[in-house]
Amino acid sequence: MAGNLLGGRYRLVEKLGSGGMAVVWRGYDEVLGRQVAIKVPAPGLAADAAFRQRLRAEAQAAARLSHPHLTTVHDYGPSYVVMELVEGTTLSSVLGDGQTLPWQQAAAICAEVAMALAAAHERGIVHRDVTANNVMLTSSGVKVLDFGISALAGEPEPEDPGQMLGTPAFVAPERLRQADVTPAVDVYAVGILLYRCLRGALPWAAGDTEELFTAHLWLTPTELPDDPDLPDELRQLCYECLAKEPADRPDSAELATRLSTLAGSAVISVLPATSAAREETKTNVLAWQGTQAERPKRKRRTALVAIAGTAAVLAASGAAMSSADRPRPQWHEPVAAAEPPPAACHVTFQVTRDDGANFAANVTVQSTETGPASQLRFPWPGDQHMTQAAAAHWDQSGREVVVQPNPGQQRIELSGTYSALNALPASFAWNGSSCTSTLVGAPAVVLVAEESDSSGKGKGKGKGRGDDHEDDD
Repeated sequence: MAGNLLGGRYRLVEKLGSGGMAVVWRGYDEVLGRQVAIKVPAPGLAADAAFRQRLRAEAQAAARLSHPHLTTVHDYGPSYVVMELVEGTTLSSVLGDGQTLPWQQAAAICAEVAMALAAAHERGIVHRDVTANNVMLTSSGVKVLDFGISALAGEPEPEDPGQMLGTPAFVAPERLRQADVTPAVDVYAVGILLYRCLRGALPWAAGDTEELFTAHLWLTPTELPDDPDLPDELRQLCYECLAKEPADRPDSAELATRLSTLAGSAVISVLPATSAAREETKTNVLAWQGTQAERPKRKRRTALVAIAGTAAVLAASGAAMSSADRPRPQWHEPVAAAEPPPAACHVTFQVTRDDGANFAANVTVQSTETGPASQLRFPWPGDQHMTQAAAAHWDQSGREVVVQPNPGQQRIELSGTYSALNALPASFAWNGSSCTSTLVGAPAVVLVAEESDSSGKGKGKGKGRGDDHEDDD
């Protein structure tokens, strides 16, 4: 297919990765003259209506989001999606077999993952496949990839055992009970990522997929290393994310703020890859069932679904899971509509300048609740320090900023400085009420120098996939 022209403008240049359902190519947009990433069906699926529907759903979900730590969708065709070309190193390839990261860098990476998820959750979108293979480290920070199996918050998990999708090592326990989809499943996955970065292994010793699912449902994580340098706050936060009950986990915005505070001025770099990515990070399709006799005995738990057989690889990106021993859940209408629910206010935060030490941003507040004492509050996730806010009074205490616009002023031009992390705020409050928000980073095109393999031949990586790693899609 190399050299093929899609939609009259997108030239396929080089295959970057492939999986059971899709192939990702490095492409070239001949109209705008830029490199792009193009996802197309795997051989044999080009005419598959279900796949085209899933591809379109992925494009629509990603196109609704705007955040520096999320990949941007440029275009969609009947059998392809065109995205920004993200080059760097996947977190799974950095961690390799048993590798760990300094706790400051682990916290910084997971903070930016949580920031991206907070933006998605605010729009009612749950990723459902946050894994080390879907986190890319680039020269501009983290990019969260692949919304191929995302869902609206409130949707039920599919009743069909061949349709429930996910990566076994990162599946939240409530998904195994077929509860409705909530943002808490993504927070659980970030907890797995953080634990993996700090300890070099999963939170439990699991020899196969059956043991993995049992661990998700019942087992307490193995304690993190007794390292005096590891802050107790980070250790506790990791355990909170891994709580069995969704209500016991922090939400993604809170998680982003707490991790950013702990990370301080840690810098995320494009780290070199180690050995091949660990098997636990790969997305498989598994058909499984459970019986009452296979259920471990645990207190205060209502159900367990264990795996009766080995994996059967199907043409999809996920883990197919079912429970034959309990009534299937009834369909409920999603609690989140296609557009975000009404809020007391909406804030648009747009970075207009960032030179690596100084930044400027336009902040627009849309609200019917205005007055001479109206205030906008938000926390800086990084180490930013305000220096000026045009047409407003302002104050910064620690990371929290309070801005009081002049009467009748809803657009604020602010500026500041930073030394390491200029992450976008994850939450805003106007006169004490939480706001929805749109976050826009400074426009930039970032291409990381291609890595070289042992033969010296260049090996490009786009959308988190290199020739030596299969695309999870």
